[in-house]
Amino acid sequence: MSRVSSILLTPVVATLLLWTVARPGQAPSSFEWVDVIIETSTPLAAWQVRVTSPGVRIVGVEAGEAPFDEAPAYDPVALRDREEIIIASFDTGTGLVSGRVRVARLHVRVSGAPSWSGELMVAADDEGCPIDASLLLERGTP
Repeated sequence: MSRVSSILLTPVVATLLLWTVARPGQAPSSFEWVDVIIETSTPLAAWQVRVTSPGVRIVGVEAGEAPFDEAPAYDPVALRDREEIIIASFDTGTGLVSGRVRVARLHVRVSGAPSWSGELMVAADDEGCPIDASLLLERGTP
């Protein structure tokens, strides 16, 4: 690594380290992800989910598996010091799937022990008709 690169990266690394270090009276924080999974026996075309967890800051939203391999829609303001986010997506193509589908991944900053809560607000087929489905939230760490 060149001297210039080293000089430029040092403040960035120091800032990231200080950001994750606990302050007095504050729980240590770490970065994790939560996979948002919908299970259904009917091909899934559209969905909307609310995810909440006190003590967690949502810092990013990532796409899921095909056909939901583009990041879902969400309000970017929800990423500002919020513990809740509503995400949604739809696909009316021919590659719709049923079974266990990872529709999104949330990247989070966790302080303490999170308690995840999720609500499947909408699950629909390619004609917009509601379908039976269930929501799973699976926590992961790097």
